[in-house]
Amino acid sequence: MRVEELSHFQRGRYRARVGFRAWQNAGGTWVVAVPFCLEVTPQFKIEGRPCLNPRQAADSHVIQQFGRERSIRFLFLSPDLADATDAQIVWPAAQRGQVRRLIQAMDHTLIGEKLTSAFDPDFEHARQELQALLTSLEVPGAAWGR
Repeated sequence: MRVEELSHFQRGRYRARVGFRAWQNAGGTWVVAVPFCLEVTPQFKIEGRPCLNPRQAADSHVIQQFGRERSIRFLFLSPDLADATDAQIVWPAAQRGQVRRLIQAMDHTLIGEKLTSAFDPDFEHARQELQALLTSLEVPGAAWGR
């Protein structure tokens, strides 16, 4: 993630929350959202909601890792991309367990091989549906870092 002031993240003066949500639309297409919030100060927060497609082979691999890894790593880049720092956020066992249960639910409905093409129109439609439904996907408070 490119940030304006890399020094905030080098000093570790922030808190991070990370969540994991899976949603299926009426057409049966799954969307996995990984909402996060990095709070540098009470007035300065960086929030995001990247989405993963469990039908894509590469995304499926990342989703599986959320069920196994004990931490999540963020990479922060300076505006000119010349410098970087990273942070490891603890990913609690309870959240790993929740991810594994969601993966099982998704696997019961996903049929066939994983896609390797870059574009999945059904997923894009489902992702847009999810974004229209949610003005703000809440990030749970359980996974605070630093």
